[in-house]
Amino acid sequence: MDNKKLLRLARLRSVAAKANLPFDLMRFTEDRDYAAECLHKLMDSSNEELLLLCLEVKSDLFPAPAAAPVPAPLQLPKPAERGAADQRYVGRLR
Repeated sequence: MDNKKLLRLARLRSVAAKANLPFDLMRFTEDRDYAAECLHKLMDSSNEELLLLCLEVKSDLFPAPAAAPVPAPLQLPKPAERGAADQRYVGRLR
């Protein structure tokens, strides 16, 4: 983890403790299920700072999956160009 992520985790831990919602930081960083459960519990708070920190940490720990590449539009083959010989008038009726 880089410094910004570690600082966010430390701030999240301290703000959560002030809101009387403590959690185990070591287990939080090692166990993804525990981290998801803790973030879910912490997001139920009405503290705006805590909510913003939870969203930032959630985006750090659980990045959104990359969008699927958009397929290229279907290109129909161009009609063959006709020369002057193919465009003559046939005036015969049956």
